[in-house]
Amino acid sequence: MNITVDPRTILLAVAVVNTIVMASPSTTALFCCAAVTSTALATVRIRYGVIAILAFSFLYLAFQLLLLVPGSKGVAFAAVMFMWLARFAVSIGIGAWAILGISPSALTAALRSLRIGPLRLPSWVTIPPAVFLRVLPIAVTEARAIYDAMLLRGLRPGARQWLLHPVQSTSMLVIPLLGTVVQSSDDLAAAALIRGLGGTRTPTTIARLSLRTADVGVLASLVAIVSAAWWLP
Repeated sequence: MNITVDPRTILLAVAVVNTIVMASPSTTALFCCAAVTSTALATVRIRYGVIAILAFSFLYLAFQLLLLVPGSKGVAFAAVMFMWLARFAVSIGIGAWAILGISPSALTAALRSLRIGPLRLPSWVTIPPAVFLRVLPIAVTEARAIYDAMLLRGLRPGARQWLLHPVQSTSMLVIPLLGTVVQSSDDLAAAALIRGLGGTRTPTTIARLSLRTADVGVLASLVAIVSAAWWLP
């Protein structure tokens, strides 16, 4: 059910949704952002969309229920925390959609095509996001491998172990993971040099950058979100 959306449209959606979620007091706009985010994730995997809307609903419902509790400092703090967690859930969801929906090559091509007036974006803006997208799958794969290695050595990494021995459990996972990621960064640097990344000439790409029907739907949703934030405070 994966629907192809232009990377530039996805980046615009991430910027608009995050801005509205974090800056607008409109509850209607927040609900629209949550609906758009869950729908976008559902186009990748249906269960991702279900998880996103359930997480937002749970956090927002907890916020509303705390408002009915007699006031105290603890209740007020918990209510504010759940309110912001609900907003962060939407922000994380739209970011996850961007990570799942954009390949590193497509992201690089999209950022290279963007202009600020007659000027292209500098390399220090275009290169780090592409490197992050390439490093992230490596980090996830290596984390799973480290977890399996811990199981083979008789260790039982789980929620109970993390709660009882947080420092020890974190060090057993983070230290080898950092070593592996640093080692992989050398391979990525070599591959970048071979591909001419950072050079003066604009490289070619096989990524197709064009507006499709899905992009029109996303743009219409963004217009609805901005309108709700503007007219329905």
